[in-house]
Formats: sequence, structure tokens, C-alpha cells
Amino acid sequence: MLTFRLHHFGFLIAIYGFRLDPAAFKEIHNGLFLRSLSDGLDFKRPIKYKTLGFGRRRYLNSRMIFLEGCRSAYIRMGGNGNSYLTIRETVISDQNIYQFKIFIAWLLSYIFRFLPRRFKPILLYEKKSSKYEESASMLFERLVEYGYREVKFILSKPAADSLVIDRKYRNQIIIKGSLRHYIAFFLCKTFISTESPAHAIDLRVANPYALEKLARRKFDFVFLQHGVSYMISLGAKERRNFRPGKIFPDNTKVVVSSQLEADEFRVNAGFLERNIYVTGLPKFDHKVRFSQHDKIMIMPTWRPWDYNLIALDVRNSSYYRMCVEIVGSVPDELKEKVILMPHPLIMDSLRDTDLSSYLTDLSYEHALRSASILITDYSSIAYDAFNRGCVVVFWWKEKDECMAKYGGDLMLTEENAFGPVCFCGEQLRGVISEQYGREVGDEYFRKFREIVNDFGSNSTDLLIEKIIKDGLLRRRRAFIEVGRNSVI
Repeated sequence: MLTFRLHHFGFLIAIYGFRLDPAAFKEIHNGLFLRSLSDGLDFKRPIKYKTLGFGRRRYLNSRMIFLEGCRSAYIRMGGNGNSYLTIRETVISDQNIYQFKIFIAWLLSYIFRFLPRRFKPILLYEKKSSKYEESASMLFERLVEYGYREVKFILSKPAADSLVIDRKYRNQIIIKGSLRHYIAFFLCKTFISTESPAHAIDLRVANPYALEKLARRKFDFVFLQHGVSYMISLGAKERRNFRPGKIFPDNTKVVVSSQLEADEFRVNAGFLERNIYVTGLPKFDHKVRFSQHDKIMIMPTWRPWDYNLIALDVRNSSYYRMCVEIVGSVPDELKEKVILMPHPLIMDSLRDTDLSSYLTDLSYEHALRSASILITDYSSIAYDAFNRGCVVVFWWKEKDECMAKYGGDLMLTEENAFGPVCFCGEQLRGVISEQYGREVGDEYFRKFREIVNDFGSNSTDLLIEKIIKDGLLRRRRAFIEVGRNSVI
């Protein structure tokens, strides 16, 4: 049970108190209401965060409560002034020392805020600023090679220490959580990433200064995507923030792999045609695969409705049951080849289950290089795997139920899917036995190319040309000739 008190500038301002059981909440964000049932009348009102109404600063939050399982809980103030209970994965900025660093960086950024834009950093990063394997890192390295000194890459210290990165790139890497990182965050006018702007500091950060910068959206953003967005429709309820004016600035540029995908962003996410770069993802320029690729990689996408249930009782979650059934459907003689890579938010919860022997700490990049077959439900990693020559098998046993909870449609169908579709364990077992060790069929390759065009391994330079033309990057001498190769 948790007890919260809401303070502002050190003063207790709430005139109410309550106790909460985190096990009762399955969602990450939960609106708080005062409700009274009496004599057949139902009175329900949202609880306001700032009951006294003074002070201009928004995005306030209560004291952080640290829970078991590396989770944090706090009450925050929404944009409408109402109170919301957030229960989510603990991030480094939850600690007081990092909150202080962010405040100092916010103050120092005012000293340099009048610098010309060309002297301010351009920040690139990937998931949680802790990865270096997707399109952002590949674009970053190409920009460094062209001599762009203002380009910086945000990376966590554990990742920076463990990865083999050439010194010429490492010199322009900023360690996540450092004062330099937070200063660069507040000064930055152009973010380029495979993830949303929030990943530049911390996903679901609980700091008013950082939240204010993100909410004001007075910066340019190039969304590289971590995969092709032609899976769960962008019009789905769970993806409604996936559009300009929500988690993205109004003038966000998005990188896509075909006109078909561009139409999805235009029709279902409200992107303007001029803000859609049909250049292909930079990571698709590199189709690296090990000579021995014999693994069966299982990677279902995450289910947000299972998030807190997984942290509290993973075995009762639909995600766990799905993983058990998929692994159980692999022929016994091939089980030693299985690599189970659940969503990062779920990985730790599965370590104490009977699936633990199939888990791996390999990077997605390493796992994809070694895979013969990828089994997934609706993950965009299917496109990356297929691009490398991997057979993709789709598990759609609970498709209708999942789409109802996502609140949208699946763009892939049995007719345009670029791999076998399975609806039960017996069917999956047969497909694995038939497809293991085989090359991708011509018909599946044709379907794939309708969604992901062939840009001749030149997507990175085509993208840089687009960014330069839109004034987000200066043209350097080393890049003068790139414009001649543009496909648009």
C-alpha cells in the first residue's frame, strides 16, 4: 500500500490523502477521481493536482515511491491540471542527484541560449539512449565521417563501455545522465532518433523542466523509426499519440520505406506529404548476416494492457502464455536453437520462469545476424529480419482479441504477409519443420518489396540530402555530390 502527499515548493498543498495498492493498476497512467455513491446518486470528479491554483509551472509531480521489481510510482499533474497515478519502470532521473543535475543544466542552458543555431548540438539517440545498433547510430557515423562536429550521440555508460566503437565516433558520444548530456538536451534544436523525443532524456521522465521542453515542442525532430510502420495501424487507439502535435512536434519529419508506408502516415497519422522522407531506413543499408545462421528467434511485440500485471504476476499474463505456447510448438530437435527475445520492458520478469533458459542478452543486431527463422506476432522487427534473408513466420492466434485491445487494425493480412501465418501451435510446428534452413521464397520477396522498396543500400545518403534540403543540417564540402543520387 502506498501513501502520497502532494507538495509544491516544500509546502503541503493537497487537502486530501489516500492509500493506493499498485497491484490494482494494470495501466501505466491512471486518472484519479473522487467518487461518492449515495442514495442512488453517483458523484464523480477528477482530483485536481494544484488545489490552490497558484504558480505558473506545470508538469509537477509528487515524491517518487520506489516499488519492487525496479518500478516507480508517483502522482503527476496532467496538462489539464488533473492528477494521474503513474506506475512505470524506474529510470535514472528518478534519483535526486539526477534531478539536481537536470535543474543545474536548465539554468546553465540560459547562458548559451542566444548562441546561433549552428553552434548548438544536434542530438541522435536510440531506445532509452541505451542502444547503438539502429538507424540513428548508422546515420550518426556517416555524419561524423562527413565532418559534422555539432552532431552528438547520447549513450548510456554501460553501453558505451561494453560496445566496440571506433574512436573517431566515440569522441562525439555523450554519456547519458551526465551534466553535459542534460545541457545538450536543453540547448538542442534538432533531435534525430528512432524513438520519440522523450528517449533523449528518459522515457516518461518525471521532471518539470524536462517535461516543459518536451511539451513546448520548440525544436525540429526527424523520426527515423526503429522499424517499418506497416503492421498495427497508426490509427489504432494505442498509437494515437503517434502523430504531429502529440508526442512529436508539428513539423516532424518521418522516414519511410515506400509510398505505401507514406500513405499510412499521411492518412492515419496526419503527416503532411512534404514531411515524409521516402528514402528507406539507414539500417537497411547494412544486411549483415553470419555465415552460420541457424537460430530460431522468437520476438513478440509488447502488450501495454499486460504491463503492470507482468511485473506483479507474469505467469498470469497473456504475453507469458503466448511465449510458452510458441516455444512449446518448436520441434524438440530444434529447441536448442531457440532464442527468446521478449520486449525489453518484459525481459526481467521472465528470468524467474521456465522460459529463462531460452532468454539471451544478445543485442537485436547479433540475434538477427544468427537467425534462420523469426517468429513474431506484430513486431516491425519482421521487416529487418526479412531484409537480411531470414524466413519470417507470423503468430496470429489471438489477432482479433489483440487488435480490439490495440483499438485498431492490422495492416498485414494473409494475402500480403511476407511469410507463413499460423493460428495454432500445430500449424506453427509444421511451418518451422518445413521452413527451417530454407531461403526466402520469391512470392514472399515480391510482397516484401511492395512495402519496403529497394534503395540500392543508399538510404543513409538519401536521407542526409533530405535533411540538408529542409535546412536542418548545413551542407558540407564532403557531401556536395550526394544530391545527385536523390530518388525523389
